[in-house]
Amino acid sequence: MTFLLTYHGTLLCRDGAKLVHRSVDNRAGVSPVRLDLPWERVRSDFDRNLRAKPAEIRSTVPFGDLAGFTLHIEPDRRSVLLSQGDRYLSAQLNGSMLTDREQAAGWERFVPVQMEELDRLLSLRAHDWVLSTSSRRIPARSVRLSTQHGLWFDEHHFDLRYQLPLLGEHEGRQLTLLRDSWRIAKARAFKPLICYSAVGNPLIFEQLVLSLTSLLRWGRYKGDIHLATDRNPAELLNLVPELDPSRVSFKHLTYTDRIGAMTARYSLMDWPELAAFQPLLIVDTDIIFDADIEPLLTHIVLSDRIVVPAEEFSPRRSAESVGAKLFSGDYFDPGARFGFNSGSIGLPNLHRHGDHLQLIRRIIGNRSDVFGRGHFTWVDQPIANYVAELVGGFETSHMGQYVRWGGAGMGVAGRCGLVHFWKPRGPAEKLRAMKDYVRALDQLGG
Repeated sequence: MTFLLTYHGTLLCRDGAKLVHRSVDNRAGVSPVRLDLPWERVRSDFDRNLRAKPAEIRSTVPFGDLAGFTLHIEPDRRSVLLSQGDRYLSAQLNGSMLTDREQAAGWERFVPVQMEELDRLLSLRAHDWVLSTSSRRIPARSVRLSTQHGLWFDEHHFDLRYQLPLLGEHEGRQLTLLRDSWRIAKARAFKPLICYSAVGNPLIFEQLVLSLTSLLRWGRYKGDIHLATDRNPAELLNLVPELDPSRVSFKHLTYTDRIGAMTARYSLMDWPELAAFQPLLIVDTDIIFDADIEPLLTHIVLSDRIVVPAEEFSPRRSAESVGAKLFSGDYFDPGARFGFNSGSIGLPNLHRHGDHLQLIRRIIGNRSDVFGRGHFTWVDQPIANYVAELVGGFETSHMGQYVRWGGAGMGVAGRCGLVHFWKPRGPAEKLRAMKDYVRALDQLGG
């Protein structure tokens, strides 16, 4: 079933005997006009580009809602005109339709759209979005069909004549749009999730409380949070009263050893609702957020690869913490490349990148069974670096602008997003350094 969108982003409709145009959301008392012609006759295809001089196609509509009109399919096959005699049908600003124009311009052009395409366009308003051409998140309420045959993301205009059918994947939450008919713009639905695991040592739970508090206060985060923990959810909600219970989900973990505690984050993959979110940011509990986290989340969701911070002091060839023993055991030379820290992992989209986490956790499980749990020193980080080197799909070049490495006496100058307190070796030392840093942030106010 084919409908016609006007220049104003409205639907051509019939109100009794009259033609009108109405918002796609407000069609009470009217019926959308259907174009009863084979779809391939009115839609552009690539074969048209193989013809040197495509011509306009004219066809008299013999029946249906537009009986008596002449349909003009323009040479580019991206829009159509309707005429009676020598006058074109025109969509007026007041919602009426007049057949009074001698020449065809914007108001006289209509974009054919199939029902499933229209439904997909309307579904875009279910999400907030980020664009590669904008630094600001675009709220769902600012996504609309409007003037200039436009799909609008706030003030960003995309002419539907050059977008249909939409190029995208994963239920329309990742789109590639074209500005000015050819300039690429990535559009990504924005529904972030930040994930933690905290199990075993009570000091780890105290770190979690500090990290969550900083995430909400200085990180200005208002999205969803997923926690895998062996503690009572009510206890955490009481300790961090700023948490919105409706935005926090819990996975209960039983107490485990050090290896289980360090790899508990990968149990996240078993949560059925996970695929509804993008991006995902998986973080250790020894992280304090010290600036607005949305720029980092925006960078992650627009990336085509998993985003991690480089350790520019840990060569993969020699540093066990980033996989040296694994590379040696596999007779693979990673060259002079540096590894990355797995304390903060940003996934743009589970659909595209979840297999990497599945592979990491499978190797963790396999090596645990084959070599014993006692053989681990750094546990998941060397394996994550090994997977990144052999499979690809990770990027380390940008996250460094949002991450600093923290230790005792860490200063607040240069705040950029988050501080990872991995340098203090024990949980108590980490917690002490984190508390000192939070006190310094408190003194700044805001």
